[in-house]
Amino acid sequence: MNNKMIIVIVLIAFALTACGAAAPASTSASTKSSSDEATLLVGIFRLESTDQAVTAQQASELLPLWEVLKSMAASDTSAQEEVDAAIRQIKENLTPAQLQAINALNLTQQDITAFEQSLSAGTAIQSTSQSTSTGKSNSGAGGPPDGGPGGGDSLGGVVMGMGQTQSSSSGTKPAQTSSRASIKVSSSMLEAVISLMQKRAKA
Repeated sequence: MNNKMIIVIVLIAFALTACGAAAPASTSASTKSSSDEATLLVGIFRLESTDQAVTAQQASELLPLWEVLKSMAASDTSAQEEVDAAIRQIKENLTPAQLQAINALNLTQQDITAFEQSLSAGTAIQSTSQSTSTGKSNSGAGGPPDGGPGGGDSLGGVVMGMGQTQSSSSGTKPAQTSSRASIKVSSSMLEAVISLMQKRAKA
């Protein structure tokens, strides 16, 4: 009997050890992930030091989209579908080469946090200000694809353009079943990219 009890105890110990070893793997994977909006935002800043920096035309198209995201972040009524639509349009206004360059950065949540900390120190804004003041044309980046949102449109027009896709021609209101929006970037990061787009649009 004593030998059997010892064997059972040893088996239980092995099982507990296996479960404990598996847990850190999932935690490590989660720390490496970053949201689309955070990846695009930080990626756009990283492109400033390359020949893939956004052009003035692109900036004028991207500016109202980032402003919409900032408005949604401060709202309790924005739907996740609206956020997803804004992010999708931001991607559509970037060239395939720019998107590929951003994806190649393999940004992690640690990178996003480090970027936000650099905003507090003023280093991120300072570096991009120097980049935009050089006046480079960025002809290789190309303009946004046809059909993008007009840079001169009001914010309300941009929101309507994203929110009307599910409304019917009878004029009925969209169903209020959408999940509440979740924007995984801070207000300081949104303000920073808006400021960058404003400067780049005037370049």
